[in-house]
Amino acid sequence: MSQSELITPTAPLEGEVTIDLRNTAPGLSVELIGPGEGTAARLFCLETIREVFGLEYRADWHADLDALEQPEHLYSPSQGGAFLVARRNGVIIGTAGLRPLTSSDKFTWRFADRYPAPEEVGSVWRTYLEPSERSKGFGAELMVDLEKRASELGYRRLYLHTSRLSPRSVSFWKRQGYAEFVNDLDAEATVHLDKTIS
Repeated sequence: MSQSELITPTAPLEGEVTIDLRNTAPGLSVELIGPGEGTAARLFCLETIREVFGLEYRADWHADLDALEQPEHLYSPSQGGAFLVARRNGVIIGTAGLRPLTSSDKFTWRFADRYPAPEEVGSVWRTYLEPSERSKGFGAELMVDLEKRASELGYRRLYLHTSRLSPRSVSFWKRQGYAEFVNDLDAEATVHLDKTIS
């Protein structure tokens, strides 16, 4: 079975999506974040950021996570986004976020030459997996679903950034077809990548 065959959406873009992995991963599901789930998703993301990148919470970097409990957060479908929460037997094991590139003036202006139609570019954020769930192909499955949603929302390209301090992250994104186009010489060793999706 190919990886793309593992994802079977059961509802439209605005609704719930479930991945049917019962044959290979019993109890596994992926859904859009629901009301009252923002706090748990925020804590999961912050723990992963600390574990992978060694970074503690900073309001200027993590405000998007602080807002997950609000009805109209950056990742809500009404804002041109999606925030997926993966669970195994009800426990969060992964997340993946999509929002418009235009939700960040910093990147919209910085990459204006690269993205002359920024409204056609989605931005991937907060894509994390529990350590015990990594290297099983599930991260790739999560991205198949997120990219499908991005295409349905009208995005033609996806942008993201990660850090060279986590070579595993850079390698993961390259395997998903994202290409580096800028490496920053900042303290975070930021790598910027993108991919055409339609």
